[in-house]
Amino acid sequence: MGGQEGDDGSTGEKLDIGDSGVDWPEPGPFDCPATVPAPPELEYPDTCPVPGPRDPEFQQVCFEADELGSCEDLDEGCALSAWECGLSSYGSAIVCGASTLDGACCYLVSGDCPVGRPFVVDGRARFACATGDASWSTATRVQPVDDKTRVALADAWTRYGLSEHASIASFARFALQLLSLGAPAHLVEQAQQAALDELGHARRSFGLASAYAGHDVGPGPLDTSGNTIADAPEIAASLAAEGCIAETVSLLLLTAARDAARDPHVVSTLSIIVEEERNHVLLAWEALAWILSRGNADVAAAAQRVFACPECHVGFGIKTSFPAEPATMRAHGYLSLADRRRIALEGLSRIVEPAADELLRPPRLAIEDSTLESV
Repeated sequence: MGGQEGDDGSTGEKLDIGDSGVDWPEPGPFDCPATVPAPPELEYPDTCPVPGPRDPEFQQVCFEADELGSCEDLDEGCALSAWECGLSSYGSAIVCGASTLDGACCYLVSGDCPVGRPFVVDGRARFACATGDASWSTATRVQPVDDKTRVALADAWTRYGLSEHASIASFARFALQLLSLGAPAHLVEQAQQAALDELGHARRSFGLASAYAGHDVGPGPLDTSGNTIADAPEIAASLAAEGCIAETVSLLLLTAARDAARDPHVVSTLSIIVEEERNHVLLAWEALAWILSRGNADVAAAAQRVFACPECHVGFGIKTSFPAEPATMRAHGYLSLADRRRIALEGLSRIVEPAADELLRPPRLAIEDSTLESV
């Protein structure tokens, strides 16, 4: 694979796909362009504006009936409101209204809905395309799985790796933003360290993707054009949305994925990522507290607008289009959409909203480790 030495000292072994007959896809990120056309048999709802069935800007998201109940039992309007990317934040939004396809409740989602620390430029989250760059892969082993699951897991971990890869750019920009505001040295240092952490997360994720795929997986170039530093209110708003909300939920999802995983190599990877992502969450809250402490009314108002709708800033996270048995996927670090929705809703009400209330209540209070001790 050309990868580097793994945590256990191994050189890493790709799964022997042999003569399985599987037509292995090149594990593109979100297939560059990053969306999956909706199938023509999807029954579109009449109550919401939707594009034609071949519009490539929309992808289909389905919940099995036994996960959320019947479509009629779901919240009126948008049952997936906790996953609305937020038009003002990511240029994406849920198309409301459930449709039935093969007994599942299906929705159309505009664009890609990242979770964690996305690299957003002009309201859109950017990702690189997948390549065979072995330099981005930390070699590892994985337990054998069936061929269909291999394809799905290779796709899922490639997408996750590309999300982590984009987060490097997000934290690099964040460090520049902190410098533009005259932030104290320790915040800038932590932002720089977070970028290095994300590089490690990307390499570990691509290592798993490579092991499942049977060939080297890495990222291509990331488009960073048009990137600006922004003013203080914009920095506060993006920090609240991408750091305080999305990263907090991401930490909860990663923790749940780690606890549910059974492959020891996946557990090891997720355990490292969870510990480092916790520091990133604390950094986001601490940095926003510092920005708010400067007493700028426009900055406070910008943060308040974001926290008024925390569910508008949480995405689905990575989603593979390849079918596989849910329990096996879960054992290898991939949570179902229903599990993610439940965890996100609980996290928003139990952690994000109380922490935001505390942070916005004068005088501005720093968010200590104890505030997030339940994560």
